[in-house]
Order: sequence, then structure tokens, then C-alpha cells
Amino acid sequence: MSRFTDLRRSLGFKAALTMAVPVLLGIAALIALQLYSLKSTLYEDVERSAKATVQLLGKQMAGGVKWGKADVVAKVYADLVDEPDNEVSDILVGHHLIVAAPISPGDEMIGRLAMAIDLTHLEAAAFQKMVQGALTGLVLAAMIVGVVVVFLMRAVTGPIRQVTGVMTELAGGRNDVDVPHVG
Repeated sequence: MSRFTDLRRSLGFKAALTMAVPVLLGIAALIALQLYSLKSTLYEDVERSAKATVQLLGKQMAGGVKWGKADVVAKVYADLVDEPDNEVSDILVGHHLIVAAPISPGDEMIGRLAMAIDLTHLEAAAFQKMVQGALTGLVLAAMIVGVVVVFLMRAVTGPIRQVTGVMTELAGGRNDVDVPHVG
């Protein structure tokens, strides 16, 4: 038999495998929960920020809309669109969060302002965190399994192997053999 076949049949391997599977499943579950939480937090933060931005823009445009000052509305919109890294100019591209707020000077609502926030960068960041978390979890699981395998080989399977060897010699008629681990 090959060394790999012997390893698969060994008590240490079976014990390590019995321990490794729940550890890996637990780490996978923790990573999934962490990613769900991270994604939820990111979306909530973006939604909160977008609502505040849209409400502010609605208030800035309110007077211009009410009094028919198209130049005021155009300037507010142009300032927003001309900002670097703006997400309003690509409203029809990708996954977006769409937020609407009333345009209302005082108590009178005269319209609505809608803004779409591109969420693809958040999804990419969440995926990157998922990969990092999965790799970290796998490294930790491998280290735990490695420590357990070494412990099992030294503390359990090694002594069993020694006693098995001595018993084989005793069964073969050698009675002058020292029996290890008698205590």
C-alpha cells in the first residue's frame, strides 16, 4: 500500500478530518454572515448619504423651481454633475440605488428630485472583502487542523503505533520486549 493510503486509514487522519469539517463549515458560515452584515451596512450608509444629498439639492433647487428661475436649477445640477466621481451622470448604467426627495420651499411641494447612486463599486468592495475573509478563514482553519494533526500524531496515534508494534513482537514470541506506555 502507498503511504497516502496508509495515511487515509490512520486514526489521526480520521480524527483530524472529523475536526476539520466542522471547523471549515463554521468558518464558511461566519464569513457568509460577515459579508451579509458588511453589505447591509454599506447599502444603509449609501442610502442615508444619498437621501441627505437629494434633500439638500431639493432645498437648493426649490426657490428656482418655484419662481421659474431655470438658471438656478441648472447651476445646482451642473455643479453636482461636474464634481469628480459623481454618480448622478450615469443614471442608466449598472446597479443603482434611486432616491427621491420633494422640492418644496416651505410647506408647498412643487416637484421631486430623484438621484441614482451607482452601487457597482460597493458590490466590488464587498466581493473583495469576501475573498479576503475566505482566504483568512482558510489559513486559520489550516493552522488549526495542522496543530490538531500534530497533537493527535504525537499524543494518540504515535503511542498506539508503538504499542501495536510491541504487541506484534509479543505475538511473535519475543517476551524480552519493553512495553511502552504501561502507566
